[in-house]
Amino acid sequence: MSWLDTRTQPFSWSFSRGQVYGTCPRRYYYRYYAPYGGNAPREPGDRTLIYLLGRLATAPMLIGRVVHELAHDSLQAAATGRPWAEGTLAASARVAMTRLLRSSRRAVRRCEAGHPPRQVSAILDDHYYRLDFGARETGAALERAVHYAEGLAGHPLYALALRRPMTMLSVESAGSIGVGGVQVVAVPDLVLRMDDGRVAVVDWKTGASVEERADQHAAQLATYALYAARQWGQPEERLACLVADLNGTAVLEFPLGEGGLQRAEEAIAASIALLRGALDDRGRNIASPRRFPPLAEREASLAELPWACGRCPYRLLCYGDRVIGWVAG
Repeated sequence: MSWLDTRTQPFSWSFSRGQVYGTCPRRYYYRYYAPYGGNAPREPGDRTLIYLLGRLATAPMLIGRVVHELAHDSLQAAATGRPWAEGTLAASARVAMTRLLRSSRRAVRRCEAGHPPRQVSAILDDHYYRLDFGARETGAALERAVHYAEGLAGHPLYALALRRPMTMLSVESAGSIGVGGVQVVAVPDLVLRMDDGRVAVVDWKTGASVEERADQHAAQLATYALYAARQWGQPEERLACLVADLNGTAVLEFPLGEGGLQRAEEAIAASIALLRGALDDRGRNIASPRRFPPLAEREASLAELPWACGRCPYRLLCYGDRVIGWVAG
């Protein structure tokens, strides 16, 4: 019996959890229920495989992870009076990304040999699904990681935090509040007091489509603002919701507007009701796959699958071995 067979996870809510359900209910089930016997006792699949697939990530996701970890570590160092030397962020990004890719290849080799690792931080989706990710793609990923690390180093919000480390209230530290009796988890990248006295929740963003996802960013930051309002006793008008676009020096502000915190809480409550409404047993947080349908039937043509299936880590479970080596159109 695997350690996963008896594990139980209590229900909680986070912005990312709600987003996963909105993308695909079956993906949500595979991520938060199927691996854990206490939450999905009637799951017919291999829990170890399901758990492993949940560790898959695309190259942009790994790059974002590296940059966020560097932001956390460097700001924590600055807060304790040990600021990093100039150029450390870029050099560290290249080293960290290289290590992640090497670890991913080792993990995949173990999977192919029939000995999947019990614990692994991340596996590159391209490695696992045998897509083309050779020297050229590796080099491009390393350069993108360095690019965003340099963007972080030169960003005005990062510079402000370095200049006044005592104004940082939280650096990627998990916290929670209650909404309707449910634990709501929030992990803002940075919370700091601005020069104008406002408390800002800051989200570092990598990628080329920051402005295209403005509505998503606004909703995410509103969730963090609700957490900050309760955690530090701030009124709505003293909160700022900021995105730091690490492609350059842009700071995007998403004003809450009058009643913004109430709207955020109502949106969270609605999402919680939706997610819990799909459960077999709300009290024990038990789910079954029949209530979380996939986006397409198992026999559907790969060419006709929804866009979201193309890079879903669980596509092997939904469509079988034919997705190995498949590149979504």
